Amino acid sequence: MNQLQKKLLLSKASQQFLNPTSSLLLLGISPAYSRLSEGNMFTHLRSVRTYHPNTVKKYWDDFHPTYYDNPVRQSNGKGKVKYNSADPLWLDERTEHVTGGVQVYVDTIKDRESYDLPFKYICWIFYQMAKREIYDQQIVRRLEPEGIKKDIKTILPRHAMGILYSYYRMGWGCKYALDHFELNMTKLVEGLHIQDIIELLDGFNMGLSTEPEYMIEKMNSQYKAQILKLWDSEAVYHQRVIFELLDQLETLGYFDEEIWVKAADTLCHKKRINNIYFFDMFYTRFTKYNNDPKNPLFKKLDKQIQTIVDRHYTLDRKWRYTLEDGGRLRTLQELIDVREEPQLEDFRMQRSGVDQGKLEHAKAIERKLKRLRMAKLDKNVFDEILDEMMNQKKTLLEMQAELDVDEQAIQDAQDRIAKKKQTLLAAQPQAPTKPDPKGKDKKAAKVGK
Repeated sequence: MNQLQKKLLLSKASQQFLNPTSSLLLLGISPAYSRLSEGNMFTHLRSVRTYHPNTVKKYWDDFHPTYYDNPVRQSNGKGKVKYNSADPLWLDERTEHVTGGVQVYVDTIKDRESYDLPFKYICWIFYQMAKREIYDQQIVRRLEPEGIKKDIKTILPRHAMGILYSYYRMGWGCKYALDHFELNMTKLVEGLHIQDIIELLDGFNMGLSTEPEYMIEKMNSQYKAQILKLWDSEAVYHQRVIFELLDQLETLGYFDEEIWVKAADTLCHKKRINNIYFFDMFYTRFTKYNNDPKNPLFKKLDKQIQTIVDRHYTLDRKWRYTLEDGGRLRTLQELIDVREEPQLEDFRMQRSGVDQGKLEHAKAIERKLKRLRMAKLDKNVFDEILDEMMNQKKTLLEMQAELDVDEQAIQDAQDRIAKKKQTLLAAQPQAPTKPDPKGKDKKAAKVGK
C-alpha cells in the first residue's frame, strides 16, 4: 500500500469517529487551506496537496477541462449534429462524490470573495446550481452584476441557454438581469439546437415562476423558427428529440399547428417507432387534441393518425396495446384473459409466393453464365457459342464484350468453325444427278438451228 492509499484510508476511517476538522488536523492539513485549495476550479496546480486527484494526470480532464472549445469531429451526414464545441456546461457526475460538485466551487468563491469571473464560468455555475436545486441568493446577488457587465462575445449559445435555464427554474435574480440575458439570447438564438430549446422549456415548466403566456410569446418570436429550421437535421432521425419536444410543448400548452403537424408527418414516414412507450405517447396525444374542439389541432391530424395506426400498430403491439379509450396499455388481467387467443401461426413468418416465370428466367440466365465460364476452358463450347451469336447477327463488339475476349480470338474461332463446316460438307456423300430431258431437247434444237 503506497502513501496515497494510506492517507486516504486514514482520512476515511478518522471521519467515522472524528469531525471533519479533527480528521484534517490529524493529517496535518489546515481546514481553511484544504477548503480553498481542493475545490478550486479556476487555479491550476498551485498549492495543492500531492494526494489530491487534481495532481493525478488521468484526472486532469475532470478538474481542468481543456477540450470545451475544441471542435467535435463528426461526419456531415444526415442524422449527425455538428456542434462547434463540446458541451461547455458539462460536469462529470461520476466524480461528484470526489470533487464535491458545484457546491465546493460556490463555497470557494464565497470564501475568497473572487466574484470577478469570466462570463462562461458564471453561466456554468448558475446552470449547475439550478440542476441540483442549490438556492444561494448571496452568490446570485454578487455574480449577477458581473454577468451583466460581460461581453457576450466570450460565450456560446449554450452558455446563454444555461443561465436562462437557471433563472426560469429557480426564479432568482432581478428582472433587469433576466431581461438582459434574454436580450443576449436574441443575438445568439441561431446557434441553439433543438435539444437546447427542449432543456430551456424544461427549466421553465419546472420553475412555474412565470405565466405560460410569457414563454409562448418567446416561442412564437424566437424559438419556433429555429426548431423548424433544424428539423430535418436534428429531429427527423431522432425520435427521442420529437418525443421530448412534444412532451415539453404539451406541458407548456403550446399547440402550434405547424410544429405538431410536422411531427406527425415525420412519424408517418418512419419505418418503425422505436418502442411501445413512444407509440403510446404519440398516439394518445394526437388523438386527444385532434378530438378536442377547443384545441387548435382539432380535426387537423385525422390523416396522420390513420397512417400511424396502419403502419405502426403491428401485430406485436396489438397484444400489449389497445386503441380503446384513446389508446392505452392493456392491464395485467386483460393480458391474462386473452392469453389463449393468439396462435403460433399468427406470428409465424412465411415466405411469399414465388413467380415461376421469374424463377425460370433466373435459371436460364444462370445456365448461360455457366456456359460462358466453360467457354474459357473448352474451345468447342466457345465455338458453339460464337456460332450461335453469328446466327443471331451480333456485331463484333457485342461478341467481344459478352465473351470477354479480343478480336484475334474471335477470328481464330471463326476460322475453326469454317473448317469444321467444310469438313462436314466434304464428308457427306454426293447424290447422283439425273439427266434433264428437257434440257437436252433444248440443246439439240439449238444445235439444229
